[in-house]
Order: sequence, then C-alpha cells, then structure tokens
Amino acid sequence: MTFDDAKKLIDAGAPESIDEAAELLSVLTETRRYSGVYIAIALYESRKLYTVGRWSKWAMERWHFSDEKKAFHRANVGEMLRAAEGKPALHGRFMELGITVLETWVKLFNEGKNLAAEKKIDAPLLVIANFLKTCPDAFDLSRDRLDRKIAEFLHPDRGIVQLELRFDALGSALKDEQLDKLIWREDFGADAAFTMAYNGAKLADHAARVIAQDGGELPAEALEQILDDLDGAARKLRAAIAAKRRWGA
Repeated sequence: MTFDDAKKLIDAGAPESIDEAAELLSVLTETRRYSGVYIAIALYESRKLYTVGRWSKWAMERWHFSDEKKAFHRANVGEMLRAAEGKPALHGRFMELGITVLETWVKLFNEGKNLAAEKKIDAPLLVIANFLKTCPDAFDLSRDRLDRKIAEFLHPDRGIVQLELRFDALGSALKDEQLDKLIWREDFGADAAFTMAYNGAKLADHAARVIAQDGGELPAEALEQILDDLDGAARKLRAAIAAKRRWGA
C-alpha cells in the first residue's frame, strides 16, 4: 500500500480487515506526511475490526503508545472525526487542528457518548454543538484555555479547580501519595504536567550544582535514589518524544 492508497482509503471509507488497517497505520506512521489526525481515524477503524484479544494492548505494543489508555483516547479522537463527517463545517475545523488539541475536544464527545448510551441525547455531537453555543470562539482559544472552558461546561458545579501544588521547596519532602492524588484528578492535563515537569527539572538542576560542589556529608544511597527517580523520568520523556515524532504530533 502506498501513501496515496492510504489517503484514498481513509477519505473514501474504511479498511475491510484488521490486516489492512494495520498496513494503513504502518504507511501513515512511516511517511509522516500526514498528521496524527489521520492516524487517529485509522486507529478507530482498527479498533472496530479487532476481534481477538484486547485491542488496546495490541495497539499499545504495535504502535508504541505509552499505555493502553492513551491508545483508546487517540482512537476516540478518530471516532469523533468520523462522526463529524456528517457535519461538514465542524469536520473541516476539526481537520485543521493538531492531535493534542483534538484530545481536548474529545472530552465533550466522550460525554456525548455516555449520554447517548443512556438515551438522554440522540447523538454524541450534540454535546459539542451545545458547547459551541456557549463558547462560539472555542476554535480560537489556546489549548489550556479551551480545556478550562470545557471543564466549566461539563462540570459547572465545580468551578475552576486550581492545580497548584503548594509546598516548600526547602521543607519536607513530597510523598508519592500526594503527587498521585494530584495527577489522577480529571482536571489535571498535559499543560499542568508540563509545568510541573519543567519546574521540577529546574529545581533538580540548581540543587545538583550545589550538591556537586558541597555535598560531602550527603550519603551516596540518598543521592542514588534521587538519580534513579530522575533516570526514570528521563526514560518516560524520551519515550513520549519518540512517540510524538513517530505519530507526527
């Protein structure tokens, strides 16, 4: 299958088998001539065709996602794009967006799927249509601002939740339980995670300068534990960078 064949297949309909869907994904990821938008559509089509075992595990291992949740989330974007094909104006705007922005929009679509399953609305896209009535300039917002607007729309009773983690950098050590509780919150997204990682890297870099010059009394075991944590974070970031380059994001 050539790249042009893959493009025609996506534009004209859907692959007929899981092997064809896998080949389609291989072409799209290897050429990088198309954004993650088309890859998301191909992932959604593969999810519909996969019948043996767990699709998310297959997608994670074969297409190098960081975890199964990420694979499902990206396929949900593809499902949203397919659903929007019946709404040319909306579909056109979606196809102009980057995959990470679409992953914010899909929160509305996912809520619409839940409501449709409960027979409360006729179609998932109605949630997006209602959101656009309250926020007509949504397509012009930054991703962070859009994320906040969507959170306000979906959870008006909560208000805007502050994501600040208050701690004294020179005081007691943070516990994993504190951080786990923070990052698994529904309103903790990629932008907040980036800010946390950026600040953490800066703190570590400046602290390491002092330790290198005047850390004679610090036990080697304690420093090794810090280094293990930093190495673990570095591996995760390298994997995320490799995945973004592979998927054109």
